[in-house]
Amino acid sequence: MNIYAISLTFKPLYLRKTTLGGKMNINNLSLQKVVGNDWRYYPDFQYADFSGKAELHKADRIILFRKENDVSVISLQAVGLCDKDLIRTADKILMEVGLDLRMGDSRNKIVKKFGTPDLIDCIEEGYFRYFDYNYEFTDKYLITRYHYLLAPNLLLCFGIPKEQYQKLTDLEIVNDYQMVSAIMEKRIAHKKSGNEIFPCNDRLRFIHQTITNRLIEDIHSKIVYFFKTDIKDCNIKEIYSETTEFEDCVFEHIEFMNHYRKGYFSMRSCIFKNCIFHDTFGSVYLFICDNIFEDCLFEGIRTSGKTEGAFLLDNTFKNCIFRDMTWVGYGLYSSKVSGGKMKQIHYHEYKEIYDNQFFDVQMEDIEIEMEDYIFLKNKLYSVTFSNVILKGQMEKNNKFKHCDTSGLTYYKKRLEES
Repeated sequence: MNIYAISLTFKPLYLRKTTLGGKMNINNLSLQKVVGNDWRYYPDFQYADFSGKAELHKADRIILFRKENDVSVISLQAVGLCDKDLIRTADKILMEVGLDLRMGDSRNKIVKKFGTPDLIDCIEEGYFRYFDYNYEFTDKYLITRYHYLLAPNLLLCFGIPKEQYQKLTDLEIVNDYQMVSAIMEKRIAHKKSGNEIFPCNDRLRFIHQTITNRLIEDIHSKIVYFFKTDIKDCNIKEIYSETTEFEDCVFEHIEFMNHYRKGYFSMRSCIFKNCIFHDTFGSVYLFICDNIFEDCLFEGIRTSGKTEGAFLLDNTFKNCIFRDMTWVGYGLYSSKVSGGKMKQIHYHEYKEIYDNQFFDVQMEDIEIEMEDYIFLKNKLYSVTFSNVILKGQMEKNNKFKHCDTSGLTYYKKRLEES
């Protein structure tokens, strides 16, 4: 569809060019140039249903998206009252691209500079993104968006809170023809449908937060992301998402009760203390790496055997209890377990159990069955076995030291020749 055909109030292009003075250029912008090393690179990122790569600052508050080599989108989200460093960074980006505006400018200044918008709509956002204290994560915050279609390949979308702080907090700059067309077509169609608020349920971020004594439940979002967040004495349950990520967080006295049905789930560089996990997994890709679990209970954990892959690497488990678990699927496991107990576990795997360390662990009523792969380079110290059955290929390079192996039964399975 031609972008001019769907624009509501498109003004002559020469009127818009004069507002920018011909200086605007976002193609070669780099977050490293703006913020130094305080940014993250994502080689596989989606924006407005387009695949590409992205540079992110403060999780997703600032996004530079590249569909190919040039920057296609600059997105500044929830740049409001609380984070002055974020405001300075956003203003520096605006200066770099030659846009004579600053975060916090008034709606009147924007309208005076650019005229009547081509489209006005409203979007719901999470309250916590704009106010980093005393929030309820379920509270909604309404942002009015003013769209200016400056050219078929250039869209500026300004976001201003509908109530309270009526200053510029959000800005989207899109300079790719296909993306401009797709974005405007979708938003105009939604506006014409009679719906006042454009749905924004694709992301829910908990970033640099301290959360205590809360029930976090019934979350329906494409992406749920916990980043550098401290959470204590909370229940987290009923997360429905395609991507769930925990990174650089501290969780203490948390009960997790979720059923992840599909997509991607990861825990990276987090600390869990006295937590309880009752999670189940469907066709999910699991990546759990570099975490510390202390005095945690894993109970009723299930995988369906349809997981796209399960990788538990370089984790540390201290005095944890694992019981009533069924783990079926493809993956790789290499972690350190000290203290604690494992009981009533059925483990049917299609990959190696490799380079694990078990210290002073009690294992009881466990069946480990490995399909065509092997148990190798594991170290077991002072481990007690009671009714533990291992079926598979166990290499001689496993080390058992000071272990009671009277309760361990091993059935060797012949590996098929490739």
